[in-house]
Amino acid sequence: MPTSPRGALRRHSADVYTARTPCRLLPGKSHSTMSVIRTGAGLLLYSPTPIDDSMHAQISALGDVVWLVAPNPFHNLYLADAAAAFPRARVFLARGVAKRSPACAALPDVADTPPALGDLTWHRLPLRGGAEELV
Repeated sequence: MPTSPRGALRRHSADVYTARTPCRLLPGKSHSTMSVIRTGAGLLLYSPTPIDDSMHAQISALGDVVWLVAPNPFHNLYLADAAAAFPRARVFLARGVAKRSPACAALPDVADTPPALGDLTWHRLPLRGGAEELV
């Protein structure tokens, strides 16, 4: 997949965008990708990446962020920052995220069930140690 300029949303369809940012947690060049999905209720940010002023403006231009999703215990690094940037959004943590990141567990308005996505269905894939991947 071609990389968008740093800090730019890439449109895949009228309802799906992604943003890729460099990730320095692993050796070598790697990146993290956030998906921005338009739902009937508003926008869902899946695996949030850093939200600077430019990214905030791009996302806000698409609509109101109503959900922030940490899909597994490894993709939650920027969730608290995203929650601060979009304080009215509800948060869903996949199983295992709260144990790995107490800061995420302490966020306000953490939901017990993943957001409804109309006709789409979430799948919960088991990971080691009782955690899960939400796809």
